[in-house]
Amino acid sequence: MANSLTKEERLMYVKAIKHLDPNEEVVKISDNLQQFEYNSAIAVNESIPVPVKDEELVRSLLVVGLHKIYKYPLSKIELEKRVVLGGSRGSSQFSPENDIIVKNSDNDQPYLFIEVKPYYHYFSQMDKHLKDQLFTPAVEVKQFESSKFLVLATVLPPEHEDDFPLRIISIDFEQYRGSSTGAEAFQTWFDEGKPLAFTDIPVNYEKPEVKLLVRGGERDLIENLSLNEITNKWRAIWNLIWGGTIEDNRKFEEFNKILLAKIYDERETSVGQVYTFQIKYIGGEKQTPRQVFSDINKLYKAAFKKYLGRGQSEDNELIGLDEKVLSEDVVFKIVEILEEISIARNVYKNADILAEFYETVIRDAFKQTKGLYLTHPNLVLTLIAGLGIEDLVDYMLAYGNNDYRFRLPFIIDPSCGTGTFLIWIMKYITEYIQRNKTRLASLNEEAESFITNQLPDNAPNLWARDYIYGIEKEAMLATAAQINMILHGDGSSNIFNTDGLLPFEQYKSRISSISLTNLLIKDTVIRKDGMYSKPVLELFDIVVSNPPFSAPVENETLVLSGLELVGKSEILFFERWYQLLKPKGRLGVVLPEAFFSVDEYRKARIFLFSHFNIKAIISLPNFAFSPHTTTLTSLLLAQKKTVEEEKEWLQHWKFYEADFKNKYQQIEVGLKKISKKKKQCNIRQELESLNELCHKLFDGKVRFPVFSDNILDDSNNWSSVKSKIKKAVIDIKEWYILSQISLIVDQPFLNIEPQEIGYKQGKKGSKDRPNQLFTAFDEDNTRILNIQKTNVDIRIDETDLETVIGQIRRFVKWEI
Repeated sequence: MANSLTKEERLMYVKAIKHLDPNEEVVKISDNLQQFEYNSAIAVNESIPVPVKDEELVRSLLVVGLHKIYKYPLSKIELEKRVVLGGSRGSSQFSPENDIIVKNSDNDQPYLFIEVKPYYHYFSQMDKHLKDQLFTPAVEVKQFESSKFLVLATVLPPEHEDDFPLRIISIDFEQYRGSSTGAEAFQTWFDEGKPLAFTDIPVNYEKPEVKLLVRGGERDLIENLSLNEITNKWRAIWNLIWGGTIEDNRKFEEFNKILLAKIYDERETSVGQVYTFQIKYIGGEKQTPRQVFSDINKLYKAAFKKYLGRGQSEDNELIGLDEKVLSEDVVFKIVEILEEISIARNVYKNADILAEFYETVIRDAFKQTKGLYLTHPNLVLTLIAGLGIEDLVDYMLAYGNNDYRFRLPFIIDPSCGTGTFLIWIMKYITEYIQRNKTRLASLNEEAESFITNQLPDNAPNLWARDYIYGIEKEAMLATAAQINMILHGDGSSNIFNTDGLLPFEQYKSRISSISLTNLLIKDTVIRKDGMYSKPVLELFDIVVSNPPFSAPVENETLVLSGLELVGKSEILFFERWYQLLKPKGRLGVVLPEAFFSVDEYRKARIFLFSHFNIKAIISLPNFAFSPHTTTLTSLLLAQKKTVEEEKEWLQHWKFYEADFKNKYQQIEVGLKKISKKKKQCNIRQELESLNELCHKLFDGKVRFPVFSDNILDDSNNWSSVKSKIKKAVIDIKEWYILSQISLIVDQPFLNIEPQEIGYKQGKKGSKDRPNQLFTAFDEDNTRILNIQKTNVDIRIDETDLETVIGQIRRFVKWEI
């Protein structure tokens, strides 16, 4: 945070003062701050040097506000009242002074005892200011002991002339007047939860009220909304911003800014402080849309600097909210909708409430994001639990991850959308370590130190900033993922808005504000073993993803220059996962069912078998992503082969490829014989003999086409018949080779087809169904079918062999 006002900020204070006090009834001030003088009716107990300093500039705007907005007479305002206590005349041990006193209406005792700070001091050491400069003089100085209210105040830099962004902490001092010391009084107030006397300065001695939302106060944010209530709020915002029409992405960008401001306000507001993200009252009057817009704009700028402004120079001008995209009135109404609820602390632990919003809106609004569907938590948890992460965490905490400094697996989703998979795997690892903290910390001193520093109780997901990466091409989704990670306590350090398929060297110029430890900008390797021809990174331990299916590929020429495969977007992402993973790296992804059966995926399937050991394929029912699509999908769990395994597999492939070629030549010889005597022989009889040979050579995998008698009786059709027979044989080449390899390479995998997955979603909502994916219980040992609807931590029964996870845990073995 800055430690002085900028020239532009000082000028805005002056403009705000002159707007409130155009006739200079309170203060005379020049733009260059060389002229400054309070009205003589105000008691000023020391001379004020010019040009005036920051604190005086802030105080003068507050003084103007006290008279013009809050209607206090100038004669009741006193500045810089100083009391000298202890020591000899002319010296002191304790010389308290106040910035502003507003006297009682009927006597000269302090009604408001105000300490003013510039914003950059107000927010730092707030408790120290309250204790030393308010409680201590009020308790220990006779002249101040009758103070009614203590107030710590600042006015943030105004964004326009009628902006009055007052921030206060108020204390009803009458409740603490009997304390023996200021420190004792402060501690009592602190222990009581820092109760506020009011949230806006009372107008002209009126009864003070706490009208606003206060952290830890009687009126705090609501944390227990139902999913339907959350969805209704999202829908209201959707209708407000877009009105059901298709608009450009700029509105999403602006809404992302507002969400970030909301989350920042929830996270940074201390107990006893008023939340900024709400419609407040100034002098008893409700804030105008313009004033609310300014408040949210300030919040967003502070949030950006804290969460997203990595590496940016202080000199770079930060672009705030754009009222041309979302008007002041729209922002005002969004604040009205969201102000009372907590997004960061909502109790629905298993519902990704931001992803729900983005999926609903984006699916309806943007054709270019077709293929984006939110992955249900039941499916996400199945993939993550199936990866067997626990043994990997144990090993790396004990021995390190290649480098002793790194103690957890590196994880990436190169098409992360709103970050659903990353959030869930972060939670999964954190909860596992927390449940087993004593055992894991006892592994060795390094493990204990890592857990203490990287998983502290107040920020248990801190470790994720160095270990979890996400890439997303759509700018609005990338920002949403960043916000989502911030919301879940990571900090969004490694979420990048770029294309997850670009050649790796492109990332060095396309990823901004990068750290030298960023794995995505490390040098790639061209392997010399002949197993793969393109550059590989091979730095990640786990890839989790639900890539866009059949999505258009931008920069296709550039993308394909770094890949061997061609085809649909999910095929290209499959190869990218290989490039990212280390040998023995683990893969947990969603793929279309067609990937495992349809001819256009043939080369991708060969790539899969060549470079991965499949652990499990879970074929999902067609309603897994309903009502948005009925596309059949599967969950794939696989482990990247080691170089030795790849070499072994390639040797087997070449051997059986040659075997297939020899056997195919025998079929060609038979066809040539028929060609030579086609007019003199019974073609059907000859083909039946050849079919028997095919059956024998290829283990019954070849199915000859069925030809009618009139086709075979006409020798002119022979060329066509011969071509179809050849194609029938060639079509089973990969199938034959793979089946032969499977006979000598012991790599069995689970192929599971659950009929029930715990839910079935329709346009009118979601219904719970039996769950064959996993058996889960809540804290009361009650069975949970649809974890999306739960608001408690869950426990999975890994021994239930009637479920997918039970079978995976029992039969799948991962290599470390």
